[in-house]
Amino acid sequence: MNTYPSISPIECRFKYVFLIFSMYIFQYSFILQSVQLLASIMAPIYYKLYLNTIKFKFANIVIIAILSVVTISIMFVPNYGENKMPFCHAIKSWSSAYNVLEEITTGLILLTSLVSSIVGFKEIRKKVSNCALGKPYVLTFLFNLISFFIFHCIVNIVFFIIVLMKGDSTILTNIIDVGLFTMSLGTISPLLFYGMRNKDINEHLTKVPVFKTVFTKISIQASTTTPVQTYLKNQGQ
Repeated sequence: MNTYPSISPIECRFKYVFLIFSMYIFQYSFILQSVQLLASIMAPIYYKLYLNTIKFKFANIVIIAILSVVTISIMFVPNYGENKMPFCHAIKSWSSAYNVLEEITTGLILLTSLVSSIVGFKEIRKKVSNCALGKPYVLTFLFNLISFFIFHCIVNIVFFIIVLMKGDSTILTNIIDVGLFTMSLGTISPLLFYGMRNKDINEHLTKVPVFKTVFTKISIQASTTTPVQTYLKNQGQ
């Protein structure tokens, strides 16, 4: 990566926030993200409580808010010298590994979003589902997405405007980056939630020794009777 000796604070904060966030993700937000993902894969509790109680929704809002504040705060670290940020000043020491990491992360987020959308909306189209995830899936997706937009993306609009006014040719790339980062928080939790509750996926996962212990109880609790079959049984047919 090239060195920018006279780069402005605004340009640094905006252009490199995602690389900076990647560098410090384990220090600042790994625990919080783990909590969110853990809440997503605890299917029995997540299914019964998360979508039906205010406290679980509030907890998720707090997690997203803290993650967003941490990310945003990185853009406002003190200046070291005239028109220089500490991170920008050290750009010359960054290796191409961070660029590779960003590309891999972007690809994973795109893949996650694609798979999440396919399985989620495919479930919605079913009239009879083993998990009845249509409405809960959409609610979870929208809830996470809107929460993240409120706490993160609205703040970045200021930086979009500044960079756009400067005529920066990278504005489209920056917008895509923020969009992908937003989509990740809006889709990963519902995708894990869907995978844990879906009977077919659950059966495949329980064949893997590493996941067997975690998924066994859910597999046992999963019902193999569809709502239609239950109705016919109750009618004595």
